[in-house]
Amino acid sequence: MGQFRDYPDKEMFENFPQPGRWELVRLEQEDFPKIYCIDYSYWNELSSYMRKPSAAAVNIRNGVEIYGVSNQPFWEGADYLKKGSFSSIILLSCKNEKYLIVEGHSRMTVYGLVPQKFAGSCGYIGYVTVEQMRKYDEWMSR
Repeated sequence: MGQFRDYPDKEMFENFPQPGRWELVRLEQEDFPKIYCIDYSYWNELSSYMRKPSAAAVNIRNGVEIYGVSNQPFWEGADYLKKGSFSSIILLSCKNEKYLIVEGHSRMTVYGLVPQKFAGSCGYIGYVTVEQMRKYDEWMSR
């Protein structure tokens, strides 16, 4: 992911789990509340520390900007999504009860702005052990 997406923060991949299997899945509306952002300062702040794309979308609608970063790309993404679709997001799960976004935070937040477009979207889910998730993101392993 660091090479593919050129993430500047290499610490994001410390203790990154090695999924035992991956699945390409069709996501449904009932999956949306189970999806959480990584523990990262920008997404924590934007989601009011709820780590949910839907909470980030509420803040964007209310004009909240974090670290002086414009919300305009989210609105542009919403305009795009109303006419098209996004590529698959990448998630991790250890209990299949909740899913951690590894790649696709902005797209998931845009889905929060245009929730009717979420059902039927695709995602890759990497399944990891509880212990692997605990080392990577303690909160998600609970």
